[in-house]
Amino acid sequence: MDNEHKPLFTCVADLEKSPGDAGLLASCLKSYEDHFEHEQRLFTASSLYADADKYQHINKHNAFLATMRGLSVPASQKWIDFAKNWLVQHIHNTDFRYKNKMPHHVADPYVWDESYEVYHTRLDDEHVVLFDLIQQLGEHPSDVDLLNQNRDVYRDHFDYEEKQFMACGEPCDADAHKKKHDTFFKTMTWVTNPVSQEYCAFAKNWLAQHIKNTDFKYKYKLATHHHTPEPYVWNNEFEVFYKQLDQEHIGLFKIMLDVETHPSDQGKVDQLQELMRNHFYYEEGQFCDSLDLPWDYCKEHKKKHVKFSERFAKLHAPVDHAEMKWAQDWLVQHIKNTDFGYKGHLKHAVPEPYVWDESFATDYHRLDEEHDVLFAQILAVSQHPENAEILATLKKGINDHFMYEEQRYCAVPHYNCVHHKMKHYKFWVILEDLHVPVGCEEINWSKNWLAQHIKNTDHQYKTRLIGPDTGDNFSGPLP
Repeated sequence: MDNEHKPLFTCVADLEKSPGDAGLLASCLKSYEDHFEHEQRLFTASSLYADADKYQHINKHNAFLATMRGLSVPASQKWIDFAKNWLVQHIHNTDFRYKNKMPHHVADPYVWDESYEVYHTRLDDEHVVLFDLIQQLGEHPSDVDLLNQNRDVYRDHFDYEEKQFMACGEPCDADAHKKKHDTFFKTMTWVTNPVSQEYCAFAKNWLAQHIKNTDFKYKYKLATHHHTPEPYVWNNEFEVFYKQLDQEHIGLFKIMLDVETHPSDQGKVDQLQELMRNHFYYEEGQFCDSLDLPWDYCKEHKKKHVKFSERFAKLHAPVDHAEMKWAQDWLVQHIKNTDFGYKGHLKHAVPEPYVWDESFATDYHRLDEEHDVLFAQILAVSQHPENAEILATLKKGINDHFMYEEQRYCAVPHYNCVHHKMKHYKFWVILEDLHVPVGCEEINWSKNWLAQHIKNTDHQYKTRLIGPDTGDNFSGPLP
């Protein structure tokens, strides 16, 4: 939806510059019609978006289209001012109502992937099993034991999950969440063999939507307890994949072990407290500047820092052993339960000059070599924005690279293939529409997108692809 909203703004702005262009008016109308049709198809399929809201939403679309279909060129400034204001108000006042209520993609075959990850080990493991059981039931609808197993496993999962989020309370929308479990489980108790394909399709869709629209509300809010290493030494289980933040975490582990070993050294205590303050200050600047984290992530994360700091600031030599162990354990739990929430969402520096370096390495030779060339191709477009041949070379390179890369990572079990491909698609539809001369805004956007995408998204398949790279560079997918 966000990707479709951008051209709606652009075409009205273009129409303001060229109000007499009949072709532009027709194209703009088509953009609005296509967007409204797509948006309505999605929100009318949602079981969470109220029927009254659906009805009002469609009426608003129709009323706007009526004004646009009645236009003739030159488009009046009065209508353009109206359209600008209407779109801004409509997104904020109407579209925002379907946030977290739109239907998500349902995998076929029905297999759990990382797009459903809630970052709670037991719950994620159980979700994998729930997907598998529903898939099996669809394949063996007459199996009485399998239907009973579905009921038992779903009930056990709901009971355990409810204990976790009820302890969290209102921030996890606990009461409403439990009601959704109760409603779904009633349908499962009513089902008899042979189980209809219609019910299996309903259950598959319910679970997919439920995890992403409801379970996701407790992400990073549950009191999950992870193992604290002994001796207290950082390892790559705690890696957040941002160089400075990982280095700061390593330093905090080291100085905490140092204080544990030398509890009477006030100088080391002062150093630890200073490093922790500086780390929180830098980290907060990074995650609060992110564009795509949940709206309350910054606020909730900072609250955890403040609560910890109130007690941590009281440490003094000689440090009580139990207090030091509390601080060490807090950092372990905090990194895995809270810091991991910003993995893949923070901004990385865009190199200048725009040249690939080893910090972008995925450790797969063909993919890295293609990334290296794509950096060079984007740089070439920035140096020759009027050259159509250079732009066409970039487009072909991006397309060939995406096709091969998608073939590689989509073969990895449970990899979040759809989400990754969607990022490619959103980039591609904008790149494909570029024409010469390419503007500075579009060039800088392309540079930034590729830099962020490799480090925040491509790096998630590091060490996970099946086998080494094969085939010639930019030859597209393998046969």
